[in-house]
Amino acid sequence: MQVYYFIILEGKRRKVNSPKRKFFILLLVAIFLSVSFGGSGYAESKSTLVNNYMSAMDMKQDNKEINGKVREGIHASKNARLLIQSKDKNSNWKYVTTDANGNFQTKLTDGNYTIKAIQAEDQTWFNTEAAFSVEEGSLTSNNKEIQISNKKKVSSPQTKSVLNVQGKLSDGERGLKGDLLIFNMDSEYEEFYTVSSKGNGTFAASLPDGNYLLFGVSIDKGYYQHYLPFTVEGKDTYIYDEIVSSLDIQLPKSIYKGSVKDSTKPISQASIILEQVVDEYHYEYEFIEYVITDNKGNFHLRKLEDGLYTLSIYHQTYSAWEFLQFEVVNGNIVIEGNTVPSLEITIPDLSLKGTLSDGKKPVTNAYVTFAEYDGEEFTEWYGAPVNKNGQFEYRLNDGFYQVISVDEATRNTYLSIPFEIRNGKLIQDGKGKSSLNINLPPVTFTGKLIENGKTLDGHVYVERKLEENDDHYESFFASTDTKGLFSLRLTDGFYSISGGYIYEENGDFAVYAPFEIRDGKLYVDGKEQSLYELNVPPISLHGVVLDGGVPVNYGDLVIATVDRGQHYWKWLEADGTFSMRLADGNYLVESVYLNDDTSAQLNVPFTIRDGKLYQNNNLQEKLVVNVPPITLTGLLLDEGEPVSGGVEVMSIGDADEVNFFWSWAEDGAFKFRLPDGEYEAVFVYISDGTTDWPAIQFSIVNGQLYIDSERADQLEITVAPVTLRGTVFSGDKIVKDGYVAVLSVNDLGEQINWYDSWVYENGTYKFRLPDGDYQLYYVDTFGDIIYFNKPFTILEGQLHVDGVPMDVLDIQLLDGISESEQKDAA
Repeated sequence: MQVYYFIILEGKRRKVNSPKRKFFILLLVAIFLSVSFGGSGYAESKSTLVNNYMSAMDMKQDNKEINGKVREGIHASKNARLLIQSKDKNSNWKYVTTDANGNFQTKLTDGNYTIKAIQAEDQTWFNTEAAFSVEEGSLTSNNKEIQISNKKKVSSPQTKSVLNVQGKLSDGERGLKGDLLIFNMDSEYEEFYTVSSKGNGTFAASLPDGNYLLFGVSIDKGYYQHYLPFTVEGKDTYIYDEIVSSLDIQLPKSIYKGSVKDSTKPISQASIILEQVVDEYHYEYEFIEYVITDNKGNFHLRKLEDGLYTLSIYHQTYSAWEFLQFEVVNGNIVIEGNTVPSLEITIPDLSLKGTLSDGKKPVTNAYVTFAEYDGEEFTEWYGAPVNKNGQFEYRLNDGFYQVISVDEATRNTYLSIPFEIRNGKLIQDGKGKSSLNINLPPVTFTGKLIENGKTLDGHVYVERKLEENDDHYESFFASTDTKGLFSLRLTDGFYSISGGYIYEENGDFAVYAPFEIRDGKLYVDGKEQSLYELNVPPISLHGVVLDGGVPVNYGDLVIATVDRGQHYWKWLEADGTFSMRLADGNYLVESVYLNDDTSAQLNVPFTIRDGKLYQNNNLQEKLVVNVPPITLTGLLLDEGEPVSGGVEVMSIGDADEVNFFWSWAEDGAFKFRLPDGEYEAVFVYISDGTTDWPAIQFSIVNGQLYIDSERADQLEITVAPVTLRGTVFSGDKIVKDGYVAVLSVNDLGEQINWYDSWVYENGTYKFRLPDGDYQLYYVDTFGDIIYFNKPFTILEGQLHVDGVPMDVLDIQLLDGISESEQKDAA
């Protein structure tokens, strides 16, 4: 069985250990939520708080690179700062910034999250409860967007007469003026406060009794992450179970200098994000500091511990994730082995200027997205905001590009406009141009949201199938404007409104509403219309998910139309309940994903008729979804020791329908909710990056596990040993990224199965191959593919090359041939 585990991020192939990769991260908050406070229990609570805080340092969670967008109604949350909290057990926090289009990029674990606070461009902080989820490394919401609602300006509790929290913010020598970002961990929604320090660094506030977390400090429009849990009881403040007279918050001194410039001038108002590299291969990064360049393009960073770091840069005309990597050795900055006095960042010159218009009228408050094109696929994605005059600009290196889309305040439009940057100049249609002029197509689709004759504010998601009998869709976003109308610039074709969102109630709705654009006109049910009045479905479905009769704690479910043509996701509340606006029709609860790392494939039918719920033609108040119990537990072993990894199980014995199930084995233990049937454990992914195909068959009968017709308590899977390993070189240098491809061959030399291994940060690779004949096929360095076609054999677990037993097979890229030479040889 051939299995590939790749994801595409920003048009580039990136490596992941799908579906989960474990990494080290500070988990400071959710542990606190399980502590009960009150009365005489405070002393015990404070001790528990400290112990949990310290033990959190050693915990591990999944980590994946996430891209998304934040909106407040129709408006993108531009250049905002977000404090994100996980709602699941073993919570973690993240500090995230958005760009000029509200887009953000960060690393989050799979699970359920809330944006707890947002800081707007004017530096004002707001509390919010915007929920979202991450599943298999991607936002599950439509269009990867998060809607901010019910935000409330944070309080600064410094006016009461009894000031029970006071202290000084300094860098050891001088006081610092800034805002302390503090969360009340006992409040129902973990209320967020800001406490400001004066010019000399002193601060004072009046806080109610409870447990708090100092999350970080905002200084000079920048931010430094600084964790400190503390407890307030009456007039007393506790740190680590000790009463303190003041909170002395001492940040490292700003000792490192840096600058951002192009070839002609310094770049002001560029955002710099500093992260420490904990484990580059596993994408383990810890956020440290956020600063903004001054009018001369300069910035300062606070003193760092020795280690490896990256700088990312964001500007209206340029952005680069992990732009510069450097090391701190004995307190000094080292780049590529050389100690440097400062961090000098040079970005490309302005090479693209353009205008955006609708006919002769400039289009403002928009965002242009374009991508680099290598002749076969898009490899990198970029974006530029459009100013009030309809102009945009960006800094691109030489290469071929294509305008992909334009996001306006209330809609997006897909485009396909190729251009080239050659010697830093714009080339279009083979001719030099001073400006890339984009003239948007006209608005062809207009509508509004209606409920009982009332116009609602919200947005809709529109889809178009790209190819007949294919699962590829184009997705469009349209939000209501000040007149309550939504609109899109659509070309001729068949479309459907697949769902939407109501701002007032902060809720989704699901609907299927087809229409056609023909000759630039709107047609509904074959009739020309000037306006699509979409009747929003009522809240027609209330339900609860139970596990053994007990409501589940968070999670999510997937509902599909009975023909499986449309799928709708819904997040579960803490008590397992959910509600949805569904149009009349026949539906299925298709699957449920629980927070215990299990899932259940279901087939629970129901009907919405006249806005009401029916099952078997019987009117119901709510839909009760019972997930099947855990029927399979097991242990993943490597040489007798438990190992973490992923286990995939396939149903067998029914040729008409084959289902796959996945579970993560934490410290070797895994579990599945499988219905009765015949199964095979077909694939294992081990956390060291290797894979195995165990091919172990078993049965679930009356909810019990049977192996070879014998009752068993658990399924033990012992992965095959590593039989092929080595190091990849390019000359004298170790190759630190890429993957190695191996093919198994039969007696006739015919290629049968494919295997691959990532090249680790230290240049090594490894495979767990059974006995047989193989061929080292190629190495992909994510830039070049080098072919080898070198035969080898695994015999009784021993590697043999040219008949000679060997312990390792090192690979020298200089010994291979290029892709063109491989094609010529073929």
